[in-house]
Amino acid sequence: MEWDEIETKTKFIYDCVPDDFDIIETMLCVNGRILYESGHKKRMFRSAKFFNFPLDILELSGCFDNIKLKFKKGRYLCRITVNKKGVLTKKTERLIDINDAKRKRVKISKEVIEKENIFLRHKLSYRPWYERSVGFIKNGIFWDEIFFNQNGELCEGSRSNVFLEIKGQLYTPPVECGLLSGLLREKLLADKKCREKILYREDLESADRIFCGNSVRGLNEVDLIV
Repeated sequence: MEWDEIETKTKFIYDCVPDDFDIIETMLCVNGRILYESGHKKRMFRSAKFFNFPLDILELSGCFDNIKLKFKKGRYLCRITVNKKGVLTKKTERLIDINDAKRKRVKISKEVIEKENIFLRHKLSYRPWYERSVGFIKNGIFWDEIFFNQNGELCEGSRSNVFLEIKGQLYTPPVECGLLSGLLREKLLADKKCREKILYREDLESADRIFCGNSVRGLNEVDLIV
């Protein structure tokens, strides 16, 4: 009876989970070396454990090794996904940097993020709140789109973490605001090159400099288009 009661009280959690989505890791392979390799593996296993996806450590390591052996020269964008059955897939393409000013422009999204949304803290194929942003990026209209939560707190970009330089200090929002903790973000925090702070729109608009970054594209200074 107690177990039935637990299932009834937690039913709303499982009802909001989509039927089909993948866990994703997108990474940069440069001359046979995958940047942040251990971080990508740990994050994928953490998400697999959270969503109860079977994930074989030997098979995953084999995917990483295969990419490193196959792409020993050049820069490649690599994506590994695992579905709820534990099936791994990988996709790789040559990374071409386009030095177009438009790709360094960012805008503020009209979409409001719910900071309690647990899906924001994992890298998944399920991310409907960012669908509109993907179109802007693919068409080269904006480099990224920046989101705020229901409390007006700065969250993240659709494909990057956001960093504000204010009076010589670099700040980034805490995970509790509703965001994925990217590996570049974690590195900057660990190296004490950045601090966590709750930030608002006025902070974004008055910042001395604005940066957007991820483990593939690195840290990029951007221009906010209001």
